Amino acid sequence: MRYRIKNIRRFLWLWKETFRRAHRTKTLGRTSLERLLNSFKVNMKEQMQVTAILDYPRRDIRMDVGTYTLTKRLSYCAKEPETVRWLDTHIGSGDVFYDIGANIGVFSLIGWAACKGKCSIYAFEPGFENFSAFCKNIAMNSCSDRVYPFQVALAEETKIHTFRYTDIGAGRAKHYLDSGKQVPSRRENYEFNQSVLAFRLDDFVERFNVPLPNLIKIDVDGGELGIVRGARKTLEYAGLRSLIIEIDENIPGHGEIFEQLGKSGFAVVSRPSYIPGSAANFIFEKK
Repeated sequence: MRYRIKNIRRFLWLWKETFRRAHRTKTLGRTSLERLLNSFKVNMKEQMQVTAILDYPRRDIRMDVGTYTLTKRLSYCAKEPETVRWLDTHIGSGDVFYDIGANIGVFSLIGWAACKGKCSIYAFEPGFENFSAFCKNIAMNSCSDRVYPFQVALAEETKIHTFRYTDIGAGRAKHYLDSGKQVPSRRENYEFNQSVLAFRLDDFVERFNVPLPNLIKIDVDGGELGIVRGARKTLEYAGLRSLIIEIDENIPGHGEIFEQLGKSGFAVVSRPSYIPGSAANFIFEKK
């Protein structure tokens, strides 16, 4: 793990000044001391950036790991080897990859690394803390010319939805986009609700003239069916070769995902780590 301090002199001065004034607490008073310590903590946080390398073997990918939760994301390649393998074997020069449910951008960055920076990645992540961490990771890897993040949700309808957070910390998951039509994959205690702008994928592509995808990854903890329903034109694109989707069989109506993809010309080719009745990554390819 790498620790980087932007301005070492500033950091040392803050440390010295805090403890110099601490000796004067009798004159400063408790409230003033607390303010001083809080100021030091804020300045220290601003001056220090903690980074580490993702466990992707083919290329170093730097990640912001300013919290314990973010450090756990460093082992995502070991946790989801089928998604990494899918990207390594499918993405190539000139491809367009849609990462739907990007979180802090692990698979967007792996896609960028796997194609050696010669493809385009359009990533969708509505969560504000995850999106912020994702943008930092893009900046640290100098790939903003190839990885394009959008802080919007994708859904069955283009409108404002409620996004329900299980936790507002960066790197967290199991959040839920409440469309009023689907139930979350698991009953969670939601900590915070936020109004977010959501698009049908077809609407987003058409309105903003976004290049159509060759590959799509969908991992949104229960909203997969709504995304598929809102992407019918996109799914029929002849250049779209493959998708990887996490599907939870506990969600009512999950069978429609297979039905809709079948109508668009896709067939299941792999069910890695699949246990009946649970969530698993299904890989689809054009017939």
